[in-house]
Amino acid sequence: MRIIILIILTSLLSCKEMMPESEPFIQIIEAVQTNDISKFKSSFSKSILNEVKDLQWSEMFSATKNTFETNYGKSFTKSKFSFTYDENTKLLIVKYQEQGQFRIAVVKENSSWKINEK
Repeated sequence: MRIIILIILTSLLSCKEMMPESEPFIQIIEAVQTNDISKFKSSFSKSILNEVKDLQWSEMFSATKNTFETNYGKSFTKSKFSFTYDENTKLLIVKYQEQGQFRIAVVKENSSWKINEK
């Protein structure tokens, strides 16, 4: 019985993490953890890509990395984040360890989700 409950809980946690609308935020987490500016940049919508100049990407990446490390520590993991999506406002609601939350605009472009704000 305990094993079944553990399997169900693990599946639920994986579903939360893999919510399609959360994909760009998960990419940003992975980019910050691996110092991958290209992956970071690919998480954003076409309108943001067109708006941000090439030189600004490294500044945005550094600021994002600093924010993650300040707010969540240097050893944060994506498994501690959870997500919900508000269809009415088109906002991804992000929580870390079920504490605090913030909202970020996301948009579906072709078949993938992208962050739609700087």
